[in-house]
Amino acid sequence: MRLPALAFLAVGTIVVPLADASSAARIGVIVFTRGDARLVYAMRPDGSRLRLLTRLPAKSDTPSISPDGRWVAYVMAQGREERDDIFIRRLGTSSTRRVTDDVLNEGRPSWSPDGKRIVFFWSHEIWTMRGDGSHKLRLTRDSELDSGPVWSPNGRKIAWTRQQESLAPAVYVMNADGSGRRRLRTAALHGIVDWRILR
Repeated sequence: MRLPALAFLAVGTIVVPLADASSAARIGVIVFTRGDARLVYAMRPDGSRLRLLTRLPAKSDTPSISPDGRWVAYVMAQGREERDDIFIRRLGTSSTRRVTDDVLNEGRPSWSPDGKRIVFFWSHEIWTMRGDGSHKLRLTRDSELDSGPVWSPNGRKIAWTRQQESLAPAVYVMNADGSGRRRLRTAALHGIVDWRILR
């Protein structure tokens, strides 16, 4: 029996299989950030085919691969204000698209299991949008600081961390439409939430 599980991760490394028939697709790809410069890289799990996906002076982090392995979403800060916006890039190409462009910072994009939507935090609230940046939907409306959202493996729920004044950060879960929010437990650290199937 497969059981859903919550886990806290200290690194932003993701391994997924790619969808096409090439040998690289069967092996998979890893995306990660490296160094204080906050640059996003991709490579095969054996360490070969290292590719730099973002370049200075922009600073980038929290990459997330789409379920079909074709796109990577990440946060990139540009310009004097270094305001964080979400970009998507088609892996294997130089095709890059900004999908948010707002005064306030966005962060921690995460693809839905069907690859149609991205969940992220913006202005300390949890939002979703289509992969092209359209149809943004605000899911939380509170004074607390919400961050680190991820999808459940079946795409029906979203988990995230909430920082409340004078309280330790806690893990919350809600339905994908923002309903049914509930607190699960206090987190030891204000970390990234991840949700995967345990086999």
